[in-house]
Amino acid sequence: MSDWAFLFAFPTDRRSFEQSFAWNFTAKFDNWDHYRSRVLDPFTELIVPLESAGLSIYRWASLLDLTHALRSKKAVILFTHHEDGELEFRARMVPFDRVLAVLPLEFDGIFELSACKPTEKMVLDVRARCRQCGVPYMADEITPYTWLIYYALLLKEFDMSPTSYRAADVVALEEFRKKLRV
Repeated sequence: MSDWAFLFAFPTDRRSFEQSFAWNFTAKFDNWDHYRSRVLDPFTELIVPLESAGLSIYRWASLLDLTHALRSKKAVILFTHHEDGELEFRARMVPFDRVLAVLPLEFDGIFELSACKPTEKMVLDVRARCRQCGVPYMADEITPYTWLIYYALLLKEFDMSPTSYRAADVVALEEFRKKLRV
């Protein structure tokens, strides 16, 4: 798990939430308590415990954090918001092409861009950039909480024993689908 990084590009405290409230994903929530209960608490419950297993977590991640993670880790998950061709990072929205440009051409690890409503172009561009890169896609919009459940399941597969990404993804998706049906 020490080869993994999880970049959580959303505010993680009241102050950063208030700084970003007017212009991005956080504006979709009524107030700090609503945001905390729907996004931050699930992140704290599902992902943060994996830090003790060696997962590197970048909180309120910046584009520079992504650049660092892609150069120092074998597997990187970017958990962010997408709107109008831009991805959310600490205190600003960044054009997708600029984000794609920090993905090294020689990167041979795992990179997942988890953002709401990815476009087909985003999916194809990320996959064209590196072999094991992906952009999870669901036809229906699902909540950050639901995606966090999936990532917790995926990361736990790697924590339990050495496995391939594809094998872990199959098991995590099976468990994820079971939880969605409950």
